[in-house]
Amino acid sequence: MKNIDVKSLLIGTLLTSTIYLGVAATSPTDKWDENQQWTVAELVWGKIDAKNNKWLLTEYSKTVAHSDKWPEGWEPISHDGKYWRVRKRVR
Repeated sequence: MKNIDVKSLLIGTLLTSTIYLGVAATSPTDKWDENQQWTVAELVWGKIDAKNNKWLLTEYSKTVAHSDKWPEGWEPISHDGKYWRVRKRVR
């Protein structure tokens, strides 16, 4: 009869519990509901002025912001080679 390796059993138990707790943990404020609203914009990396490349965020053809960093709170949806389509949760 084979003996169970205690160290392997302990590692397997810890890994399983870590995965289980990591997947099961959610924030009470981070729930999906039918009333969520998103704003969608386009983001492009390019020359905004003569010197620097910057991110340019446009919403409905109106410039919202430009920066040398990715705009905070916006997540990418798609990319077509030049423009990034991004979204941000409004509520």
